[in-house]
Amino acid sequence: MTTTSGQPNYQGDNNQKYLLNSLDSTLIKAAKGIYQTYCTLHGKLAKKPIGVAIDPKTHRGQLVFSGTPVLLPGEQFVPIKQIENEVS
Repeated sequence: MTTTSGQPNYQGDNNQKYLLNSLDSTLIKAAKGIYQTYCTLHGKLAKKPIGVAIDPKTHRGQLVFSGTPVLLPGEQFVPIKQIENEVS
């Protein structure tokens, strides 16, 4: 079920809330992998991104460096704080 804004409506039963938490964790881990690859390739010269725009279906993403991320339909934004706080 989605709202008029196209965002998922998770006010239903507990199974939906569990699915959201599981999906968020998976997306954060995928975003962390993208960020770690960037840091490995660019080392100390790497500019710190503000986050990762990621497709929740394919887990393909792109680093975002500008102040306001522009997302494609269906993409989600994972802020760098969430990526850095994710426990491996």
